[in-house]
Amino acid sequence: MTEARANGVSPEQSSSGQSSSDPFGKVRQDSGGTGRHKPGTPCWVSLMTRDLPATQEFYGSLFGWEFRPGPEQLGPYVRALLDGHEVAGIGRLPADRHLPIAWTTYLATDDADATAEAVRHCGGTVGVGPLDA
Repeated sequence: MTEARANGVSPEQSSSGQSSSDPFGKVRQDSGGTGRHKPGTPCWVSLMTRDLPATQEFYGSLFGWEFRPGPEQLGPYVRALLDGHEVAGIGRLPADRHLPIAWTTYLATDDADATAEAVRHCGGTVGVGPLDA
């Protein structure tokens, strides 16, 4: 765990939520069987890190996650699975990007553009997107 922390992997790190739809199309059915998440609820989380293998080792050991290659257009990226269900995405930060290691939470919405506008109207900042699933 000490080695993982030295590589920027820390389970207690988090980031602020973003108002967007699931950018990776990983919406799982809710208890109502609709196949979509209720607007305003978390629908996906992703982590950007500097050492993808160490991060996979850490979270695989911590939570029992398995990993599959993610969408190629996202660069070095894996999808984390627990009991065969996708639970998160993890990508490698480019070496020239000096961004903090942080989890990003994506929130479901029926209309990403309208939600982004509502965020701005309420004084918030849309950091990424809006993105449609």
